[in-house]
Amino acid sequence: SHGTLRKYNLDYQNIKLVNERLIYASLSGYGQDGPYSGQGAYDVPLSAEGGLMGITGPVDGEPVKVGVALTDICSGLYLYSSILAALYQRTKTGIGQQIDVSMFSAQLSILVNVASNYLTLA
Repeated sequence: SHGTLRKYNLDYQNIKLVNERLIYASLSGYGQDGPYSGQGAYDVPLSAEGGLMGITGPVDGEPVKVGVALTDICSGLYLYSSILAALYQRTKTGIGQQIDVSMFSAQLSILVNVASNYLTLA
């Protein structure tokens, strides 16, 4: 649940004081701040909110659920690659960092070509 670790002083700001090499990674629905930060998130609603379902299925039809949990998968891959980058950076600097991946932002990012097409062709 959002804010639970902060409540016990186990958030990044407190933990990095104990170990500055720490890489602190979190995956949330809508990020750590903002009006939706406390809400839970699931693949299908995020796919609808972000527009992925709107480009799936017949052109003039209703939005359709994607056959796999694409938002979940992409979010996990972004988190994974961010952790790898942070590990590499730590070998150079000796310092860790905080990573926060928003599932909503990850879902939007995979639609960059759709947005580009809309802006250039619409």
